[in-house]
Amino acid sequence: MSGTIRIGDLARVARLSASHFSKAFRSGLGESPYAYIVRRRIERAQEMMLLTDEPLASIALACGLADQSHLTRLFHRIVGVSPTSWRRLRAARCNDRARATARQVGSATVRPTVNPRDGQLWM
Repeated sequence: MSGTIRIGDLARVARLSASHFSKAFRSGLGESPYAYIVRRRIERAQEMMLLTDEPLASIALACGLADQSHLTRLFHRIVGVSPTSWRRLRAARCNDRARATARQVGSATVRPTVNPRDGQLWM
């Protein structure tokens, strides 16, 4: 997903014309190939924001987006908030949950991890 993905290339792999591929894709998945790719790139960016401290510019490039501005525009359109706000909110939620978990566990050593999909803690 980090490189350029063209409908024509996908259609050739499926041995379909680009228009037939697009129609079949939309019919099967309920969204256009472009919308699917953008959504998956934003989901990948969310995973990276939760699991790394990489700057947004690096995350954007790793997810196949042109730059941080491109990431921010698409992220805000799909998620509804800026990537920075989303990252801060998730970090705060994770810290709150980790503190609550530590209180519940007491002296036992438990290292919760974050589910990259929804920001929930795993034990």
